[in-house]
Amino acid sequence: YNTVHSAANYSGGSASMRSSHEKALEQCYGIRKAAQTVTKVLDCPRPPLLTPGTRISLSPSSVPSLFARHAGFVMWTHGNDGSYLFRNDATFKVAVGIGGTPGRISFESVNFPGYYVVHMNFRVMIYAVGANLDFNGRPGKRDAEWKVVPGINRVANTYSFESNYRSGYYLGKVGDEIRIVQFDNRNGGDISWFVKPGIL
Repeated sequence: YNTVHSAANYSGGSASMRSSHEKALEQCYGIRKAAQTVTKVLDCPRPPLLTPGTRISLSPSSVPSLFARHAGFVMWTHGNDGSYLFRNDATFKVAVGIGGTPGRISFESVNFPGYYVVHMNFRVMIYAVGANLDFNGRPGKRDAEWKVVPGINRVANTYSFESNYRSGYYLGKVGDEIRIVQFDNRNGGDISWFVKPGIL
C-alpha cells in the first residue's frame, strides 16, 4: 500500500546490526537511524498475515511467549493457558481500516464480531465502534485504525502499529496491559510485535 511517513528517529545498535530490516525502515517508511528528516512515498507491501480477512495473533517481541488478548474488553498481554476462551480472546481478524483511511488496518475480535481494537485515553480495548469517525465521548472509527510499520526495535519479522488518530503513538505492552505509547529508546521491544497465525 502507498504510505507517506515522516522520519522517526531511533538510536542504538552496531554497524553489523544494519540489516535488510533496518534498510526497509529507511527506504520503505522513511525512518532513519540518525537524527535526519526524510519523507518518502513508496509502495510498501503489507505482510501476508496482515492481509484483510486473515486471522492473526500478536506477541510482543520483548516477551514472545505472551499474546495480546482481551479480557473484560480491555487488552492485555498474557501467557497462553491452552483454554478455548484464551484462544478466542487472543485471535483477531484483520480488516481494512474501518474509518476509510487509505493504507490502514483494523483488528476485529473473533469472539465479539463488530468489536475492534481501539484506544481511548491511551488505554487499549475492544469496542463496538459506532458511526462517528473521530472521538466523541467514546471511540470513533479512526481510533480503531492502525498504520503498519517495520518493528521499531529492528528485530526481523516484527511490526509496529502506529495509531492513526494519534501520530507517534504505538500499540505497546506496559506491564500486563496494552496501551498506546511513544517510542523512548527503551521500549522498542514492547511496541514491536510478532504477527502469528491466529491461535484459535
